[in-house]
Parts: sequence; C-alpha cells; structure tokens
Amino acid sequence: AGLTASQASATLLTYEGFNYTVGSNIDNQNGGTGWDANWGQFLGGASSYTSVAGSLADPTSTLATSGSHVDTAGTFGGRYNAFPGYGANGTTAFFSILMRPDSAAAASSFFGLQLFNNTGQGDLFIGKNGSGPNYGLEHGSTDVFSSVAATVSQTVFLVVRADYTSGDDTFKLYVNPPSSTEPGTADATVTYNIGTQNGLGLNAGGATSSDEIRIGTTFADVTPSLVP
Repeated sequence: AGLTASQASATLLTYEGFNYTVGSNIDNQNGGTGWDANWGQFLGGASSYTSVAGSLADPTSTLATSGSHVDTAGTFGGRYNAFPGYGANGTTAFFSILMRPDSAAAASSFFGLQLFNNTGQGDLFIGKNGSGPNYGLEHGSTDVFSSVAATVSQTVFLVVRADYTSGDDTFKLYVNPPSSTEPGTADATVTYNIGTQNGLGLNAGGATSSDEIRIGTTFADVTPSLVP
C-alpha cells in the first residue's frame, strides 16, 4: 500500500503499506518509512505474516490506500520505529491501522496493534482482545470497549490518539472515523503511564489481515483522504 507524494504529510513520521512481493513473508523486510529496524528484528521474527495483493477496503470509503496488505493465521510480528521524541511529556501522537478478522471470531479470540513500552509499565493493545466481542483498548487487566463488535470479513479502521504527560498518559480510540476531522468523543479511553515507547507489533490469535500502519502528530497525518 504505497504512499504517494500527494498523500504524504510533513509530520507523517512512520508509515507501512506492506509493498512487498506478493506471497513473501515480511520477516526482515524493511519497507515503509520512519522505521528503525526490519520486521521481526530482535523480536522473534515475523515469518507468519505474508504479503497479499491489494489493499484492505476502508469501511468509511474515505481513506487513501493502495498496494498490498498482509495476512496471518495467527501470530506476533513486531518492528521498532524511529519516532523523534516518541512519548515525550507534553506531546501528542496518532496511530492508525486497517485490520480484518478472516475467520469466525470466538469471544476469546484476539487481534490488534500492540504499542510497546520498555520501562515496565505494560504495553497497550488496540483492537479486539480476548475478553469480549467489541473493539477497544487493553492495558494489563484494564479493558475498555467501544460499542462496535468485530465482524468476520469486515475491515475496521482504528485510530488512537496518545497524549503524553509527566504522569499518566491518555489514549483515545476512534473506530471507523471519517478521514476529515477528529471526532469530539472517543469510542474508548484508557489512562496510564506507558513510559518510554519505541515500537509496535501486530498480534493475532487467529486468521487476520492488516494494512496501512501510520504514526503522526495530528489526526490528519494518519487519516489521509482519497485524492479528489
């Protein structure tokens, strides 16, 4: 899902569109922009994620996408990103991803985007966790759910706003927001001190497809609209 010049943003800091050879796995691949390491490097590998032709269809029909996506039968694959000032006090970051469950999902199944921390406070899981049928945020034993349930073969567009402070940080989840203006109300919110971050992972317990990972400093950075 290659990002074109007309879609780029000066503050889109990290992007992965999975423009890899169709049928190849992404372990040790280094495409995209704003990354500090290859897929799987230092993280146990990402060989179970395979490039598949075509982008996932954005449910809002407003998000700019192109190229390929990846699918997995269910595993973990991580990558470190080079985000200047990542998580610095007083800053805000936005994360977005397209995901699709490809098999009937039991309530205990899970798939999502996992934001790392490396100072002991625990990662943040964004997506459908194993504690309920709806999309939401999970930190440790804390689960906060949106009203939107995961549906097999139906793509979801997940956007998270992270506001970092000297104390607890606040993470707001938007499910299928339009690619225009940040919603006034979040679908789920979690507050805790995530500490220092330096990467993210795709984490799934069943057949799942993923596409269009973006990190930026504004909502518009991670929700580029279709070019008129």
